[in-house]
Amino acid sequence: MYDVRDPTMGNDGIVIIGGIVGELIVTFSALSDFILASPQNQNFMFTVDMLEGYLTDLLASDDSQFPDNAITVNLHKSVEDLGGDYESVAKRAREAANMADFGLQFLLEIQKDLILPADIIDVVYRVICKIAMMKQKEMLPIPEMTDEMTEE
Repeated sequence: MYDVRDPTMGNDGIVIIGGIVGELIVTFSALSDFILASPQNQNFMFTVDMLEGYLTDLLASDDSQFPDNAITVNLHKSVEDLGGDYESVAKRAREAANMADFGLQFLLEIQKDLILPADIIDVVYRVICKIAMMKQKEMLPIPEMTDEMTEE
């Protein structure tokens, strides 16, 4: 999924306002509204740990079918320039001056009109930044075939 006006957009995807990050925010907001519509769930809240577990399993597990960089947040500054831990990066990545994605910036500007809860946006950004800033696993070298090895 690509954000509108994404200059790197190929012909092999879907173009929507906000890209996949916007879709995650809208999806989790709708899911939260649905859950909270039942009186017995009035105290339900998406937590960073809950969403982190889900998105980590979905995007970063060994069984994941998603390629690296499936979720991309385009910024005018590097992560190092935003500085700090994933929580401060997540906060600064939502600032309009740092956002390079037109549609995602627009989606966050009109979030009150769309009734998108700020806590859902905060949690989604924190989880994405936490996953993105995780230490990557080292690549295992491909073993070379020698004459002493059997085909098995």
